[in-house]
Amino acid sequence: MTKILTRDIQWLYDRVPDMEAVLEQFKPFFSSGAFLAGGFLRTAITKRSAHKALNRNESPGDLDFFFETPDHATKFVHRILNDQVVLGSIKLNKYQTNNWSSGPNSMMKYAYDTQFEIGSNNTFGKLQLIHAFGGTPQKILNGFDLANCKIATDGKQLYIREGWEELEENKLIHVDDYQDLIPWRIIKYINKGAGPNTPAPFQLSDESKVGILEYIMNSMSTGSFGKLINPGQRIRGLLTHPKHLIRTEDVMFFMGKLGTITTCGNLSTPGPYGLIEKKMKTKDFAVYVYEQRKKK
Repeated sequence: MTKILTRDIQWLYDRVPDMEAVLEQFKPFFSSGAFLAGGFLRTAITKRSAHKALNRNESPGDLDFFFETPDHATKFVHRILNDQVVLGSIKLNKYQTNNWSSGPNSMMKYAYDTQFEIGSNNTFGKLQLIHAFGGTPQKILNGFDLANCKIATDGKQLYIREGWEELEENKLIHVDDYQDLIPWRIIKYINKGAGPNTPAPFQLSDESKVGILEYIMNSMSTGSFGKLINPGQRIRGLLTHPKHLIRTEDVMFFMGKLGTITTCGNLSTPGPYGLIEKKMKTKDFAVYVYEQRKKK
């Protein structure tokens, strides 16, 4: 369990000038015992703008609100539906979630496309009321997998993981807890801020590179990846990522374990005298990865 520090809310406002105006809109949530935690706050601090953190054209962060208990979340939603909560300029439109995220055990049973006014401007984002589990800000944050996501506010003060600033300043993603979705989550957060001509700005911490290798090898030996969808695809994503999320010296552990890759498809391509049929070749995926990484 990592140490969660408490800071004055001004620490957040000093780094994100428009954050106070955004949080002001959600006073009804905070007064009902909710607190905001996770990726949105981190993105806002990185971009120094809450509005940019909500902009769907700029790698948005969802507004994730947590409660003391799942029952508190359910009751708050019922109050909203019965017009017992004054939302001010906030408009909530039911968000159409897929089967995975709207199931009985989903975190995102209550998800909304959100619109609210800041001054004369409309702001949009996706808001989620987490009902699957509850607790204090310290307890909830210590249940998060990535250290970089361990930041929250109840509108009065800030809760933040010890060492959070150092990780962000050094552009490092660090894993505190290796949960089922961690291979996908690592790639998601490493790639935040990347673009067609912009490399991923973050790197995985050395300790986490060792940890993710141990997690994958243990999962492969037991044959269980829990809730992770397409584990082979996720592992390949780690192996082929230009940031070398799996160390080059560790690629040998995957020899023969991830099947083959088509290095030249059987597609027809234009030639000087018509179409040229290319022959399909395959090789062990780990061998292919090793060859590709040697070129970098």
